[in-house]
Amino acid sequence: MNNLSNFSNSSTSSYSDFVKKYITTEKEKVIENLKELGIEFDESKENLELFTLLLDNLMRRTLDFDILLPIEFSLVYGEADPLGAYGFIRNRQINRDFYLPNLILRKYSIKTGDIIVAIVKKSTRSENFPVQEVLLVNFNQPEESKGRPFIRRERTSSNNLNGNNLDYPRRENSNIEEVEEEQESDITKFDKLTACSPREKFVLDSSSSESVDSSSKLICRLVDILSPIGKGQRVIITASPRSGKTTLLLALADSIVTNNKNVELIFLLIDERPEEVTKVKKLFSNRAKIYFSTFDSETSNHMKVAKEALKYSKEKVLEGKDVVIVLDSLTRLTRASNMNLRSKSVGAMSGGLDQSALEFPRALFGSARATEEEEKTGTLTILSTALKETGNRIDDVICNEFQGRANSEIALDSYLSQLGIFPAIDIEKTGTREIESFLSQKDLNFRIRLRRQLIADFNEMERVNKLNDFLLRFKSNEEAIKFFPEGSNLHL
Repeated sequence: MNNLSNFSNSSTSSYSDFVKKYITTEKEKVIENLKELGIEFDESKENLELFTLLLDNLMRRTLDFDILLPIEFSLVYGEADPLGAYGFIRNRQINRDFYLPNLILRKYSIKTGDIIVAIVKKSTRSENFPVQEVLLVNFNQPEESKGRPFIRRERTSSNNLNGNNLDYPRRENSNIEEVEEEQESDITKFDKLTACSPREKFVLDSSSSESVDSSSKLICRLVDILSPIGKGQRVIITASPRSGKTTLLLALADSIVTNNKNVELIFLLIDERPEEVTKVKKLFSNRAKIYFSTFDSETSNHMKVAKEALKYSKEKVLEGKDVVIVLDSLTRLTRASNMNLRSKSVGAMSGGLDQSALEFPRALFGSARATEEEEKTGTLTILSTALKETGNRIDDVICNEFQGRANSEIALDSYLSQLGIFPAIDIEKTGTREIESFLSQKDLNFRIRLRRQLIADFNEMERVNKLNDFLLRFKSNEEAIKFFPEGSNLHL
């Protein structure tokens, strides 16, 4: 990269060839150096992360916003943000945006959240350098994205998730009415799908997987027995503070993405501690898309991030993906919505909660569904947490509200947690509605017999330990079900 001046009068195509050559040669050097140092390195798993680092390095070396370098073009990458007749590439690393013209948006059917690697032309007349050529869409050749449904969204004056309120002018010659009509017809496609009960179960039994630790395997097996999760389920984990909800949530997410194909895992972390976000990134960086807004961010940013995640999820469902949103937490999302609406309140529920504050959290949670059009589309499953027993009246109202909307509940008990029982699941309150829609009659009868015997023969403190001991006698839940014929004593 010492001969940047050689490209001062270069064409876009020659610069793109240079970028591809640089990435290839530098990547080989990095891998070679790692091996020489004796560092264990799995190329197949680390390629995406390494590639991103190389892109970031090249972009910073060729893109200078204070003094334009002699080179005419520069490489950029970031998330696509279509706004109607035009859009932007948002890069959170350097907190800058790059203009995406309508022609490129349509040519490659670019959608919200797509990772775009592109070449921009530097200009002293505008901060938002226009994209000249798209090199990659979601780290694949851009031609592969052609033909996808082209989904637009309405323009807003503040769409930068970094908190920068940038008001981009509309084009005078664009047909606004035509754009709005097209946007309306595409966005409502998901809401017009016919919702139905889940018809297929997620595999949570990770007994054969080496990537899941033994404690997480047991947690997932226990949940699979007490509250099996179907594709399109609306799951709520009700828990008091420090009762193990985060551990349970991460174990379920790990099991789902490890044992099920065609799953798009999305984390939505709202008002979360920064160290918890870092933990999730380390565990799922190459296996999930992570949306987050930490507690030191403005409440308006919490809402923006949540809306972007929901929009991206719906688009993936329309593409045929089985999407799983891991939301932590519904309580904090509703609090953020309440804070945003406090200044224009039209009425409050008990505990000081604005009635309108529940509208978006309800819309997000209610979007989880299986559909009768499943052959053409995917499903949307939401695993969410809700806090209870915090001493805050608002939290209890929120928890009670969403308990009635969920069709699967995992209830964690603070008393069991204090006694050192893990997972601290309240077996009587935990369960899934209409499990007969995705379980065989034999599997259903086994779960009913097991639950009845646990509740009848043991007290609240003994049940989880007895169930853990019972499951440990078998390599998998399937083996346990086969071992005991119908009507036989389970010998707990």
